Amino acid sequence: MEKVTRDLLTQTLLDMGVSAEFAELEIPRDEALGDLSTPVSMRLARVLKRPPTTIAGQIRESMLARGAGLFKSIDIAGQGFINLTFSDDALIAELKRLLQQQEAYCREDIGRGKRVQIEFVSANPTGPLHLGHGRGAAVGMALANLLQEVGFGVQREYYINDAGVQIEKLGQSVFARYRQLFCDEPEYPFPEDGYRGDYISELAESPEIRDFAGRSGLCYSEFKDVADTIKELSCSLMLREIKRDLTDFGVTFDSWQSERELYRSGLVQSAIAFLRSKGLIYDSEGAQWFKSAAFGDDKDRVVVKQDNQYTYFASDIAYHKQKLDRGFQEIIDLWGADHHGYIPRVSAVLQGLGLPSEGFNVLLIQMVTLLRDGRPVQMSKRAGDFVTLRELIDEIGPDTTKFLFLTRRHDTPLDIDVEKAKAQSSENPVYYVQYAYARINSIFQKAISMGIDPYEPNSISGFNEDERRLLKKALLYPMTLRSAALSREPHRIAFFLHELAGLFHPYYHKHRVITEDALLTQSRLALCNAMRIVFGHGLRILGVSIPQKM
Repeated sequence: MEKVTRDLLTQTLLDMGVSAEFAELEIPRDEALGDLSTPVSMRLARVLKRPPTTIAGQIRESMLARGAGLFKSIDIAGQGFINLTFSDDALIAELKRLLQQQEAYCREDIGRGKRVQIEFVSANPTGPLHLGHGRGAAVGMALANLLQEVGFGVQREYYINDAGVQIEKLGQSVFARYRQLFCDEPEYPFPEDGYRGDYISELAESPEIRDFAGRSGLCYSEFKDVADTIKELSCSLMLREIKRDLTDFGVTFDSWQSERELYRSGLVQSAIAFLRSKGLIYDSEGAQWFKSAAFGDDKDRVVVKQDNQYTYFASDIAYHKQKLDRGFQEIIDLWGADHHGYIPRVSAVLQGLGLPSEGFNVLLIQMVTLLRDGRPVQMSKRAGDFVTLRELIDEIGPDTTKFLFLTRRHDTPLDIDVEKAKAQSSENPVYYVQYAYARINSIFQKAISMGIDPYEPNSISGFNEDERRLLKKALLYPMTLRSAALSREPHRIAFFLHELAGLFHPYYHKHRVITEDALLTQSRLALCNAMRIVFGHGLRILGVSIPQKM
């Protein structure tokens, strides 16, 4: 219905000699104002040099004539806002279309096959995933599902930071812990800036490390003599745990890109050489610099230091060039909020490589605070200085964890109260939504037991105000899906589902669906079926399970 209305508005504007780009529709915050609204008249006042209320009147008359039977009313409010209210016949016709098309009704091909890569989580394999990583995983997976659903060609990738100082520290930490535990050297010096969580002891005690230690005489070796193997084994074991946690969280990737492999394959060197051939790398003060200031960064950036060592930025250049070489037309990176300063330099590189600035988007993921009885939980039994994703999943489950991560915009801080998250009540948003779906299933099972087909209504009558509100909300779902995809904000889906559940549960308690009136029963079952389709589709996009009963 939104698309039909937009088409009507577009045609009206074209007849007025105005570009279709002004055809803007939105959902009013106050439902009493109508089902859809447009501020187009006020935007056109300067263009047409006429009062916005006069323009609104012309648009109103044209759309009433063009959309005969579609609108119950079109009203002009304030300085020229146009508020549109659909007719009951139009709503019922749209409901029938939803029931006929099922989930296909919710989709719109806005991606047109455009190739998009979403790189997310990408946590250093130096420790278990924390809550911030988990939030990034939930957002990244839901965004990938969302964009794929509306026609984009999506690839999900994890960038493995398996090179550099942090991996050196991991290896040193595991080596020192092994010496303390198994070499009769409890006072063996632990690196001052090493990793100290209990997971380091678990790595040192792993069969893989102990087997290597037995073969190499680790208790009698210097770290430098065994560094490469210790680092590689420790990193591999940590990455295996990360993959296991993500799999149990319902998050999967199409590819895993190793930073170390970028160096081994020569891609870092060739990427810098390519930029130099384009005149974007220059030498100064014994170092090599990228001209990032030419593309909006606040200064140029060093890629090779005076001692010929690569900076972290060098591998970032190679990695993002490789993304373009693989044919991606849009690159979306999910980073921790503390990485916001890196956006201009990476954007500059991609522009230097030929990608328009709008083709690179970074979603900054804010941290999560865990609360228990209203007080922050800051320490992990296993990780030491942070709460792990695994601990939260084990306590409240992957569905609840994932949904809660998606209840707020990704770049705003999030508090999670563990006790509320475990409650089977409206305080737990995922339970609230899943229970709405399960309730509809129970209604359908009862109908089937009475010989009533809940999926194929013979006829649909008019609706009361509660039902009209529910139906309108359900029919707005494709518009919400579209806006969530265009804005790259999957949390809008979670918010919508919670609002829809907030309308459905009171309706369920107030009105019997299966009644003695056959026509009324058929109409209410049709309405419930619409809810079932929307709830199911939205939960699937978010990567949350869809329970048939609860």
